[in-house]
Amino acid sequence: MKYLIDTNICIHFFRGKFNLKDKFEKVTLDNCAISEITLAEMIYGAENSLDKKQNYRIIDEFSEQVKVLPIFDALKIYAKEKVRFERKRTND
Repeated sequence: MKYLIDTNICIHFFRGKFNLKDKFEKVTLDNCAISEITLAEMIYGAENSLDKKQNYRIIDEFSEQVKVLPIFDALKIYAKEKVRFERKRTND
C-alpha cells in the first residue's frame, strides 16, 4: 500500500471529479487503502442520503478494491447513531 485515501478524495472519485479515475488507474487501487474511519464516514453519508441502496453499493464495490485498515468493528453502528443524533438535534 502506497496511498492512504481520505473521505473527500473518495467522494470526489465517486462523483467523477478532478480526473481521479485516471489517477487511480495510474497508481492502481491495490496500492491504495482507506481507514475504517473513512469507511465509517462514507457509510454515514450513505445512511443519510436519499438513495441509500445505490450509495451503499458504490461504497461496497470501492471498499472491495482497496485495503481497509482496521480500527474497530462498530462502523455501521457509528453511522446509524450519528444520523440519529443529528436528526434528533435538528428536531429539538
